[in-house]
Amino acid sequence: PLNLHSSLDLNKLENYNWIQYNPTKKIDREALSITSLDGGMSGVPDLDSLYEYYNRTGIVHTENDFTVKTKIYKYFSEVLKPIEKNL
Repeated sequence: PLNLHSSLDLNKLENYNWIQYNPTKKIDREALSITSLDGGMSGVPDLDSLYEYYNRTGIVHTENDFTVKTKIYKYFSEVLKPIEKNL
């Protein structure tokens, strides 16, 4: 289990543009991209269902494609150290 609250100041994330998680479904959740395809934080397609994204666009992505760190990665770096080699 991850205890994010002990090592993360959530107030630092309030000023970012939170994006609807899985935008094709009615899920009451917003998120930020910690990693993405290009380092951007648009949420496309990294916060979407990859299956649904493929159905709409014909573009195939896997979880392993999202390895470029975004500008908020620094806030999560301590928590993500155990898996850093995979990013």
